[in-house]
Amino acid sequence: MIELSKFQLSDYEQVVNMYYEFTKEVYPNRKIGERYFFYKVVQKWINDGADIVIATEGMIPIGFSVCYKDEFGGLTEPIYQCDIAYVKPHKRKSRAAYLLYNNAYEYAKQLGLKVSTSGRTSNKVDKMMMKHFNLTQTFTTLEGV
Repeated sequence: MIELSKFQLSDYEQVVNMYYEFTKEVYPNRKIGERYFFYKVVQKWINDGADIVIATEGMIPIGFSVCYKDEFGGLTEPIYQCDIAYVKPHKRKSRAAYLLYNNAYEYAKQLGLKVSTSGRTSNKVDKMMMKHFNLTQTFTTLEGV
């Protein structure tokens, strides 16, 4: 059974590892920086008070999400930004991604905020989010030489 829990310091290494794998997967054509930088980013999330949620199965981490309230410097109304929701490849057919996104969506509703997130088109996460959470596509990111 998949369970969600708030980040604990004991999850730090696992989150760094999953963030590293996420980055390699999302940017396969880019040179990826040293792990040192991944530790620094996760530390920044912690220092900034981001909502880091861990998905576990049998107490083994299988995914995580990073979300936060974004006020856009007053340019628009605040939103609840869910920057990353990652699930290890061998658990992608589980409900882990849905549970992580649902957690962010429900929390945004509790805060009275709109949720903004992204999902990979290659594994149809974007379609799952639009279907289950009544979200609409606002941007497409393209990359190349």
